[in-house]
Amino acid sequence: MLNRHAGYDPAEVRRLLAPGGTYLTQQVSGHDLAELNTALGAPPHPAHGWDLATATAGLGLTVTWSAAASFTTTFHDVGALVLFLRAVSWQVPGFEVAAYEDRLRALHEEMCRGRPLKATAHRFALLAMKSQEIL
Repeated sequence: MLNRHAGYDPAEVRRLLAPGGTYLTQQVSGHDLAELNTALGAPPHPAHGWDLATATAGLGLTVTWSAAASFTTTFHDVGALVLFLRAVSWQVPGFEVAAYEDRLRALHEEMCRGRPLKATAHRFALLAMKSQEIL
């Protein structure tokens, strides 16, 4: 069974996975790009606690491999930031330019001074197996 970024119910994964079957998922951490939310004065991402440890602990399968990685995302232009926040609607739920106008203007000024907004993207993946035993 494969899953890329979508949320999942661990009980459903266990129910649907055949004995001896494997589950592979790549996920976005709830800490993803948290600096954007902070810079805008927005609340943390709704899934703030979602990370590799939480996903592994709640899965109820034998995890045979896992990895986490992070990388820097840089915004040099406030227009690009606005476009990103509109496209990635889960980062700041209900994002509207008018609601964040003051913060966006301040970020624009910083960017014009050569100080881009940097944020850390967090990803993780895991491979897990269901026991061969039929319960």
